[in-house]
Amino acid sequence: MEYMTKEDISDIIVMHSNSYNCLSMLMNICCQERRIEKVEDFAELLGENYSTCDNLYNDRWLVRIAFTYASLCKEKLMTTEELEILKNLPDKVTIYRGMTVEESTKEHQGVSWTLDKKVAEFFAYQYIRNPSTADKPKTVVEKVIDKSEIIAVFWGRGEQEIIYMGTNEDGVDTDEDDNLEAEEKWMNCRDDWGMGLLG
Repeated sequence: MEYMTKEDISDIIVMHSNSYNCLSMLMNICCQERRIEKVEDFAELLGENYSTCDNLYNDRWLVRIAFTYASLCKEKLMTTEELEILKNLPDKVTIYRGMTVEESTKEHQGVSWTLDKKVAEFFAYQYIRNPSTADKPKTVVEKVIDKSEIIAVFWGRGEQEIIYMGTNEDGVDTDEDDNLEAEEKWMNCRDDWGMGLLG
């Protein structure tokens, strides 16, 4: 099998995807089809494209798996400026996430958080590009985490986005949340990047 360049994959994503299927297309090309060789290049592509994705509620396990792979070289997820921002954060960081009330009771919540409570409130109460959760009651969750738990910071859209994959110790996931079929499909498709990484 011939590997594709990072630039070729980026071109395909730009030309043939939209904000609703961008992540699944990237994961299919890089992980299922193994069309990219290095996890470093995958991390860079994920960093470049993640903030353009919408309505990720139904792909929430796919998001976690993508960032689990990318965390093997998380410095590639960020720009030089974002790396400096992460470096200068305090050891304890307060983060916020706009989410459904239902999600707030789960062990595994979404990975996209923010340093700005007003941004979280916007995503909870005004953002219209998440049709999967449009009719669900919303809330804003606040959490204090260690800086070392942050996978990445994304500053490109002015949202002060923090990628955090910790768990809610008081939460409980359902069988639907666990989505074992999706996990099985993705968990070891790139074992060359890290054997048993998600097992």
